[in-house]
Amino acid sequence: MSESTNEPAAEEPIEAPSAPTTIDQQSADSGIVRLPSGAALTSIDAGAITARYRSGAVVVAGPHGSGKTTILTTLYDQFQMGPFGHWAFAGSETLLAFEERCHDSRLASGRSTAETVRTSGGSHETWLHLGLRGKESTERRIDLLLTDLSGEVFERILSKPERITELTYLRRADHVAVVVDGDLIANSETSHGVRHTTYLLLRTLLESKTLGPTTRLELVLSKLDRLLAQGWTEAQFANEVIPEWTDMARSHGVDLSLHLTAARPLGDEVPWGRGMAELLETWAGLSDPVIAPRTIAPVPAHARAIDRFAWPPREAKQ
Repeated sequence: MSESTNEPAAEEPIEAPSAPTTIDQQSADSGIVRLPSGAALTSIDAGAITARYRSGAVVVAGPHGSGKTTILTTLYDQFQMGPFGHWAFAGSETLLAFEERCHDSRLASGRSTAETVRTSGGSHETWLHLGLRGKESTERRIDLLLTDLSGEVFERILSKPERITELTYLRRADHVAVVVDGDLIANSETSHGVRHTTYLLLRTLLESKTLGPTTRLELVLSKLDRLLAQGWTEAQFANEVIPEWTDMARSHGVDLSLHLTAARPLGDEVPWGRGMAELLETWAGLSDPVIAPRTIAPVPAHARAIDRFAWPPREAKQ
């Protein structure tokens, strides 16, 4: 009979995951064409796409209900009628995921108003894929990988900022777009809260050092139509709201780019998909970002010379 021992059993080595096999490789090996499931992609699935094509990764951030998923599905919907902007549709490995998110905005849903399915807080499938090919130059192709994260992810980060380090893909992202709800900005009861939340999220992204050295940080205002319907103007938003975010970002050496959008506007005053083409061009890398304008506080006419160095300038003594 063998003697017993108190030594712990040796751990079995953990095998490293094999490199993902592309659909083309599977076809060549077996003679069978394996189509993608169409579901949203995990990070590993998304990595297989980046290995095949020139690609761009976009992290879309913001609280729940801010319009993140609506922006993504509207970009997809624009290609239902043909090329959009400078791009033609070149396929997607997440067609089913897009259609599931678009369903409640279609007539087939039986709804009287367009809605977007809310992203589940427990979903681990976070990436949507949109393949694009140049409308005029078919040689140019880019594959966009777009996160569809629940707003609860960012709400947890706001309550515990140290958890932002769990989002390891931020460092690999080409763009991080923080979505701001224009409807809440226009409402006097919610405006302060959403402005402060946006400030905290931007500050957390910048101070955590989780962004990559080439990552572009952007502000995307959603529901512009509802902001304008409440009597606001675009200039008023730029002058009264934007500076509190851009000034903080510039203190960290970052210029925020700004996009004003109305993906699915109510009424006819704002065109459908307002700002979507410009947003797509930026994410696809065809245009330079629109940098939010710098704001310079006016210096009082009779200020002392020393007062010109204050920020904001102090009122001149009479």
